[in-house]
Amino acid sequence: MRTNLLEAYGKQLNVAEAYVAKNFDGKRISSNTKLTTAVLLDNTNRWMTESMNESVATNRGDLGAWKRFCLNLTNIAVPSLIANDLVIVHPMTSYSGSVAYLKYVALTDKGGVKVGDEFNSVFGLGMMDDKRVGYTSQVIVETGHGPAAMDVLENGLTYEEDGAIKKATYKSIKADGSVVYGPSIDGEAVKFAYASKVFQMEKVPAEDIPTIGPKMEHIALVAEPRRIAVKYDQITAFQAKTDYGFSLDKQIAEQACGELAYEIDTEIVDMLREGAGAALAELTWSKTLPVGVSKFEHYNGFLEIVEAAKAIIYNRTQKFHPNYMVIAADVLQVLRFVNGFTAVKNAKMNGPYKVGDLDGMGVYVSPRLGMGEFFFGLNGSDMMSSAGVYAPYMAIVPTQLLGTPDGGLAQGFSTWYAKALLNKNLLVAGKITK
Repeated sequence: MRTNLLEAYGKQLNVAEAYVAKNFDGKRISSNTKLTTAVLLDNTNRWMTESMNESVATNRGDLGAWKRFCLNLTNIAVPSLIANDLVIVHPMTSYSGSVAYLKYVALTDKGGVKVGDEFNSVFGLGMMDDKRVGYTSQVIVETGHGPAAMDVLENGLTYEEDGAIKKATYKSIKADGSVVYGPSIDGEAVKFAYASKVFQMEKVPAEDIPTIGPKMEHIALVAEPRRIAVKYDQITAFQAKTDYGFSLDKQIAEQACGELAYEIDTEIVDMLREGAGAALAELTWSKTLPVGVSKFEHYNGFLEIVEAAKAIIYNRTQKFHPNYMVIAADVLQVLRFVNGFTAVKNAKMNGPYKVGDLDGMGVYVSPRLGMGEFFFGLNGSDMMSSAGVYAPYMAIVPTQLLGTPDGGLAQGFSTWYAKALLNKNLLVAGKITK
């Protein structure tokens, strides 16, 4: 299907590539965006064909021109969205679908690890704590409160005390790091290490070993319609054509498509901003200049915040770094002083827009963010390494231009798409204060 669609709509995709490169500072369309555009062109083509078959109009040439106009809108509008850069785009061939992903969970209890505990998933490796370190060993380590909190296993531990070899049922590691063999103080939080006959990894075949297994999860996606209608009259259209030399119907189409694109990008930004949560204290930075420090030196120190955000996301997932940053317009005043920031030469603005790159990390401005607000996120090559998903079902589709007896003209525009937040751990927010 993928190859056939890319071949069938190859000419349209070439036009889309040329348009994006011209209007977005030489930007290249990713393979995923090409596939998304091809799927939406096919959805739109089939929808328009069905509409034409059901139409009572007699002039099929006009309907053919209308269909080409609709496909051209799809071809230009979809690759221009910044949603392509902020989240993974998953085109749907039906109005409902789902995202499937695997995670790995414990299938056996061992120490502090219980059945169902998540060990590894596509969204992150998980924290490597004490109970997980010991999961594959023959020793069980768990935290308890005194000897009454545990089930003592067989095969006691030997240890040396006052030159003599002694044997204890268990050992406990206290909060200060000291080791106690034998009973500990009741109620005191300690870590117990047992030697167990149950998990003898050197035996072949092993009677019982710690086990993990895959578990399939699903995230439901349901496309919702967005619609807008425009109205104008023949007199206005005549004035626009004769006095100013432009076609009002094309101008109206651009405005309607611009509004829908603005709303799509803004909804994606809102979803990601909500997922990032409130600004963290460690990612709060003040613009106030310290005494004796130049503005360039101080503002360039904002790089420390960037690196702190990367560390937070990495520590959460053990495998990911953010690759984009969404900022309020006033944050750009700071980034201009930061080493490694490269501005887009000819930024095309329609609400949210790309303003540049910071050491390879894309930077986008959104009017939805308040003064000084910003957040970091990751958009990888698949749904498992992206903070969210944008799932379009139908691109921007207009109705035919309809006339009314009083000389008015009306046209409707609509789009269908779904969106979902996949992984909050790939998002983190900060704030710049005065």
